[in-house]
Amino acid sequence: MQRLLFLIAIVIGFGSIAYSTRFAGATPGPTSFQEDKMSQTKDRKGNQKAGITEEAAALKTHAKATFALNAWDEKPYNEMNGLPKLTRVSVTKTYQGDITGEGKLEYLMIYRDDGSASFIGLERVVGSVDGRSGSFVFKHSGTFKDGLATVTLLVVAGSGTGDLRGLRGNGEFAVGHQQPYSMTLDYDFE
Repeated sequence: MQRLLFLIAIVIGFGSIAYSTRFAGATPGPTSFQEDKMSQTKDRKGNQKAGITEEAAALKTHAKATFALNAWDEKPYNEMNGLPKLTRVSVTKTYQGDITGEGKLEYLMIYRDDGSASFIGLERVVGSVDGRSGSFVFKHSGTFKDGLATVTLLVVAGSGTGDLRGLRGNGEFAVGHQQPYSMTLDYDFE
């Protein structure tokens, strides 16, 4: 949905893009990766508009995997009456499929009175992606509502090691409480 909104904004010419929804939770402003993939042009009236280069239009490699949670250790670090609860979670995961290996993840979470939550996290994955071995780091950004966790993933630039050096990409998953969980990763290499 966010990609669709991003593309609609480009098509109808919302002026210069200061925030990319390409990766949910991405920081404002263009990154070098986005600058490589985006070209700025002007329409007949001189208004700035964004366009996608041919290179960006070519889809990356699409990986599918499942993961299981081996450990979930959640502890509050800030609880005050009448305020949302803040927790820290240490997680270990096992991946199978196009991504194999083990992930170690730290989440920071905020719980609202209605039981919903928002969270961010960093996860180091040690293993392989489509047979290429090494490690990399995912940046997680997500929400939990009505029993469903919806998460977007971004491979942190410069985090790849071994055969995964130069890995970049984004992924997602939406899961309930039934393991194993399915995820996708669209990726390429610098």
